[in-house]
Amino acid sequence: RADTYRKRTPRRPANGDCHRANVQRVEDNPSRQKGFLIDFISTPVISGFTSAYSVIIIVSQLKSLFGLRKFKTKGFIDNISKLAVHLHETKIWDAALGIFCIIFLLILRKAKDVHLESPGDANLTTHQKKIKKCLWFISISRNTIIVLVSAVLAFLFETAGLSPFILSGQIESGLPPFHFPAFSIQENNSTITFPEMCSELGLGIIVIPVVAILANVAIAKAFATGPSFDATQEMLTLGVCNIFGSCVCSMPTCGAFTRSAVSSASGARTPMVGLYSGTLIVLALSLLTPYFYYIPRSTLAAVLISAVAFMLDWNILKILWNCNKRDLFLVVLTFVSCLGLGVEIGLLIGVVTNVIFLLYLWARPTTPTGGEYVMVTPDSGLMYLAVDFLCTTVTKAGINQGSGSLPLVINCTYIKGMDYTTAM
Repeated sequence: RADTYRKRTPRRPANGDCHRANVQRVEDNPSRQKGFLIDFISTPVISGFTSAYSVIIIVSQLKSLFGLRKFKTKGFIDNISKLAVHLHETKIWDAALGIFCIIFLLILRKAKDVHLESPGDANLTTHQKKIKKCLWFISISRNTIIVLVSAVLAFLFETAGLSPFILSGQIESGLPPFHFPAFSIQENNSTITFPEMCSELGLGIIVIPVVAILANVAIAKAFATGPSFDATQEMLTLGVCNIFGSCVCSMPTCGAFTRSAVSSASGARTPMVGLYSGTLIVLALSLLTPYFYYIPRSTLAAVLISAVAFMLDWNILKILWNCNKRDLFLVVLTFVSCLGLGVEIGLLIGVVTNVIFLLYLWARPTTPTGGEYVMVTPDSGLMYLAVDFLCTTVTKAGINQGSGSLPLVINCTYIKGMDYTTAM
């Protein structure tokens, strides 16, 4: 039996109303405390960040796609203006090769989704399974295929005495020497000590690592498809990479959006891809750098554009417009800030704005008083025999007692058991 009640907003339960033995404090779990500050990077902020990053990368690669000569730019707006100025210098061969590569990559991207089974027959024959496997392998290898084909084509043209494409050029081979970084340097017959170096950086010594961590975690969240990742592990890995990178004269690094996008487009699904790509990079720098000379720049631009184009998140705008204008504002603000001020500053602005919203909600909580609702209280366990009856009762209660406008609450106090059918 299900009884229907019309009640006022109930008081907050006293401490004695719940069984202490059944309460588990989430804060007691150390794994939940690690990297909790990273949880302030919300999905709308990540969406605006990744979309802006994608647009910036696409625009930055247009000069290589169209075969324009290299020119220095300062930010997204400056890049757009200089592209417009130099657009008349477009080289037809490079533009044609780049556009063909993009079309080729987009077609092969869908090769793995080809359906070979007959209508009404869900089972594949052995021959069809082999074809399906080949299509899948070609699809995830599309970036390698297009680079190899373009490099061979450029080599044949170079052999014939023609140079229609702008090539990557000579790349220095070998690995950098390993040595510990210097903690003092000589400049103008004076010695600059390590504390003086740190003081020269000023607040940047704190801001730069914080922004790098935020960018790294935002990229990780953008590409994560499985369970939640450990933000503390991300920060430890980032720190170790930069410490060892300083021993080979590396620049300070964090997660790379372009490399992550290309890896994702190539079928990478686990962190194990880092081991494979790292090994291949070491082998390539040792053995294959003479052949990198023949890779056209427009082909590399096409690979990057095809990889990041699908990171543009347009669907979230319609969803947030219908359900949450505040989060929609966060997406737009982060997107515009990243384009105008740089992705690092834009991400920081999005995170800070989101925290301000949270502080406002905590400082001005909604406190409804005297609100009415309809409560349905089942007096026994919910088993599969009672599912339809309960659904009908709840519907009638909402229409009859609540007039279709009051909130409806199901009181589960007396429910002692539930089977799988009811849960589904």
